[in-house]
Amino acid sequence: RERSDQLKEYTTITPDWLNYALVDAVTDSFAPVILQVEMEAISIDELSLMLRKSERADMLRRISRCRKKSTQLSRLLASKLDLIKSLMKRYEDKSREFLLLEQQQTAKIIPQQKQAQASETLVIPLPTSINKLIEEKKALNDVLLYLGDIQDHVVTMLQNINHYDRILHRAHTNYLAQVNLELTQTYNMTNSVMNRLTFLATVFIPLSLVGGLWGMNVKVPGQDNKDLAFFFWILGGMALYCTGCIFFVRILHLVRPFMGILPEIATPDRKIPFNQKVMWTAVTLFIFLVMSQVPLYGIMSSDSADPLFWMRVILASNRGTLMELGITPIITSGMIMQLLSGANIIEVDYSLQEDRALFSGAQKLFAMIIAFGHATVSVLTGLYGDPNHIGAGVCLILIIQLVVASLITMLLDELLQKGYGLGSGINLFIATNICETIFWKALSPTTMDSGRGDEFEGALIALVHLLMTRNDKTRALKEAFYRANLPNVMSLLSTAAIFLVVIYLQGFRVELPVKSNRLRGQRGSYPIKLFYTSNMPIMLQSTLTSNIFMISQMLFKRFSDNFLVRVLGTWEATDGSSQLNAVGGIAYYLSAPRSLSAALLDPLHFVAYVAIMLTTCALLSKTWIEISGASPRDVARQLKDQQMVIAGYRDTSMYKELKRVIPVAASFGGACLGAVSVVADMVGAIGSGTGILLCVTIIFQYFEMFAKEQMEDGGLGLEAMMAH
Repeated sequence: RERSDQLKEYTTITPDWLNYALVDAVTDSFAPVILQVEMEAISIDELSLMLRKSERADMLRRISRCRKKSTQLSRLLASKLDLIKSLMKRYEDKSREFLLLEQQQTAKIIPQQKQAQASETLVIPLPTSINKLIEEKKALNDVLLYLGDIQDHVVTMLQNINHYDRILHRAHTNYLAQVNLELTQTYNMTNSVMNRLTFLATVFIPLSLVGGLWGMNVKVPGQDNKDLAFFFWILGGMALYCTGCIFFVRILHLVRPFMGILPEIATPDRKIPFNQKVMWTAVTLFIFLVMSQVPLYGIMSSDSADPLFWMRVILASNRGTLMELGITPIITSGMIMQLLSGANIIEVDYSLQEDRALFSGAQKLFAMIIAFGHATVSVLTGLYGDPNHIGAGVCLILIIQLVVASLITMLLDELLQKGYGLGSGINLFIATNICETIFWKALSPTTMDSGRGDEFEGALIALVHLLMTRNDKTRALKEAFYRANLPNVMSLLSTAAIFLVVIYLQGFRVELPVKSNRLRGQRGSYPIKLFYTSNMPIMLQSTLTSNIFMISQMLFKRFSDNFLVRVLGTWEATDGSSQLNAVGGIAYYLSAPRSLSAALLDPLHFVAYVAIMLTTCALLSKTWIEISGASPRDVARQLKDQQMVIAGYRDTSMYKELKRVIPVAASFGGACLGAVSVVADMVGAIGSGTGILLCVTIIFQYFEMFAKEQMEDGGLGLEAMMAH
């Protein structure tokens, strides 16, 4: 009524206008509710990222309540809009009908008007029906105008409501993202606390074991000592152990002051040509061979049992020479640091150059500490003679020689890994040491007294010598093929057979087809090899068992009557040698049977050895993929970073496919490595099964490396590349 009173002087108040005013007023009644939704949506959007934790409890309820209002308004206005559209369609149809009738009536009147003009008579007025049609058409146009205005009003309201709904959706997403971020931070904090608790538990478990051993009601070392020296030695050892563990946890921060004095090979600033890589690799190999033959100065005796006998093959060491410690410091430091990093005990961000440099420096520093400790223990325990007879000066010189030799070995390995040579020094030294052992035992001209006269140590030379000197050729062949305590031809053939088997198994792989999301049409394959973790499982297993053997031997020499020491292992010297062999305890079942006949005579030993070998290799291989960054999740992330996906799979399902393949390949490949090693030990292969596996896999890696270099140099052959 107020609206009509205000407009009656400017417009004609008709029933159609009154209906328009009523509908428009009903439409305007939604405006306060929409304004309320607008204010609430803007408030929620501004506060979703600023509220304190104590104020966020009601946020989801506010968002839900506001979105409910917007949804109801949208539903109500949408139905009103549909109704208005249907009314407009009906009036538009009726308007067209009136227009058609008007045109028909006009068509009848026009001829009559023309005749009247021609006869100069009065103009014939329009019929009443035509005037009525014109008035009704005008009323219809006014109604269409009114409905169009209401439609525009409703559409504007709907658009505003949809905009506020999008604001609420964004605020809801931001709120959930913030909650998820806080949950992730809480999880990381919990994980960090659990890592520290796990570390503390790991530190204290050995201490509990030591305390438990000395608290048992049995005879223990130091029991007969009347003073407290032994007690304080044990207590000091525990304190030193705890301090060392804490040191290694924070090693990246503590190693920073030593970075300036640690020797380092500079990274090349250009691509090293292939011929120069070959030259530096040859120089490195020559230095290693020289160090393997130069004896240590100051040795008085080396006839005692070799505690590192079981590790010589995989550690590229040679007793009594500068390479006494071999790659022990490097490989031990690297494995421990990788384990600490993989278990998140030390935090390393490999994307940061500073963290990578600190991690590398920590490995070097740790390797030098291990070298110094190992050298000191070797000298002071009488490995090179009684320290009292040698003298303090010579003992110090021996320690310095071993530490400096370890430092040179570490720098040679870094030289190759930095890109100046091919591969890594560790792999090169291991493969060279094993190949040297095989060739020496095949072609050694050294003669030895076997009780049947002097015989050549080399199997092939002995074969020729026996055939030339013995009248009974059949017996000579039998002795050359099966002679005991010296390399024989059958061992040489077994070694060659194991080489071929490992080379054959190297070719087994599963090719996963991958394609690029960035470059359309680019496809390739991601190979999952049977030996997915390469030679790492057998290296870890050998290192673990060799350390057990070394500890067991040292304990058995001093406390041979202790029950727990005998459970760990009992040892006896081999006939005609000072070298000890396990004959009982855990160490006995961890060691390989000496021959196939020995395995048949003691099947329990054989079965236990095979089971332990296969199980530990499979478990270590599966564990190593998680530590080394080769797990399914890591591979999926790498492919995603390169914008690659497995053909036929989405990003979300790619991880499931990799998880189906990679752990199986790692476990089965590790078990296969263990099985081949067992077979090699049973048939008496030269260099042991572990050594042959390491040698073949390393040579195969060098073959792949050469093929890659050849492809990068445009497919040149070896001779052309060397001449280039």
